[in-house]
Amino acid sequence: MLCHGIAALAGWLAAGKIQVPRFAVRPMNEAADAHNLLEQRMVTGRVLLVPTR
Repeated sequence: MLCHGIAALAGWLAAGKIQVPRFAVRPMNEAADAHNLLEQRMVTGRVLLVPTR
């Protein structure tokens, strides 16, 4: 039953019937730019800040 559901979900994704929310990954030193993306609604999903080296 679970395999059938996963197969159906994969089919819907491939057919474009459902979409995964867009997201962005930015280094921590670009936090202000990431915030601007959110404010301007350029990203509808999450914005992930990753540590810079």
